[in-house]
Amino acid sequence: MKKTILPALCFVLFSGLLFFGCNSEKSGWQGSIEVVDGVTVVQNPKEPLHAETPLTLEEELAIGGNTDAPNEMFAQIRHIAVGDNNELYILDNKENHIKCFDENGSYIRTIGKKGKGPGEFDNPSFIYFKSGELMVSEFDRATFFSPEGDLLRIIPTSKERVLRAQCNSQGNIAGFILQFEPKQTNYILKLFDASYTPLKELYKIEEVRKTGVIELFSPIFYLAFDPQDNLAFSYPDKGYELLIFNPQGDLFKKIRRDYDPVNITEEEKKEASEGFPDRYEVRCPQHHPPFMRFLFNEKGYLFVQTYQRGEGENVYIHDIFSPEGRYLARMPIKRVPVLFKSNKLYSLEEDEDGYITVKRYAVTWQIKS
Repeated sequence: MKKTILPALCFVLFSGLLFFGCNSEKSGWQGSIEVVDGVTVVQNPKEPLHAETPLTLEEELAIGGNTDAPNEMFAQIRHIAVGDNNELYILDNKENHIKCFDENGSYIRTIGKKGKGPGEFDNPSFIYFKSGELMVSEFDRATFFSPEGDLLRIIPTSKERVLRAQCNSQGNIAGFILQFEPKQTNYILKLFDASYTPLKELYKIEEVRKTGVIELFSPIFYLAFDPQDNLAFSYPDKGYELLIFNPQGDLFKKIRRDYDPVNITEEEKKEASEGFPDRYEVRCPQHHPPFMRFLFNEKGYLFVQTYQRGEGENVYIHDIFSPEGRYLARMPIKRVPVLFKSNKLYSLEEDEDGYITVKRYAVTWQIKS
């Protein structure tokens, strides 16, 4: 059975790494660290500290792809999660269910089905495994399951319509709510407790609504928790910057990097402009935003996907930062790795025919911060 191509917003396909071949190391980090109004600002240069291969991968497991095995067929993979015993949960957004596999890749069970009742899903977007529970994020609710697939609780979020909701190890939840005003739309980053009671407003994005105007290649807001439950947030509309909030929701660090803007090609403009009715004015900037999205590994290293192309189809350069925020290395990756756990990298890969495979790699670091 052929799988459909992943949606553009799914931050997932990964392929083999093509590393920059260079054995030299720079004499030292050329950035700066200073405290401004109580916030630590880490300013990084254009070039990373290391030029050699940052890490190597060894493939250990592959699930799915062009297969006749019914339990390894997926219609549209949206996200994946890994449990405490390294069991793998794969969210099929189109089929509205989650398939679970053990550490060796053997099918265990299917969780959920299409519907709006308890334990059912209606267009789920993300899944996370934290503190022994599997969280399924939908637009109007969050559903929690035990590792065995038993329904634990459902928390409605329809009052504020939380977007990109994800949970940290303390049970607190971060996400965006939409606020509509007569002439603008506000995206408000909030921190909630485990029952979705608001704890703190962290950041606000105000977008003026422009009737009849389509703006291409606009930056997107993004967020992710690190292993210490700090929340990283970005909306790279003015520069290469990530804001880091502590578990209480206080801004304590900014990570910045000097960079050369990446031009938007005529081919990209043409492809992005297709399909809009003539009544819309389509606007396109000269450059891409500084970066797309990011994630942390289990040791707190930050991987940031830029718009700089590498060799091959859908290959982009990723910047790698130390837990302190220093720019360490760069490497080309096909799309984005999904998650790191127990020194393993889990990814989704798509071949030329649109077949999707979930893969697990053993990670060996070649550099030190």
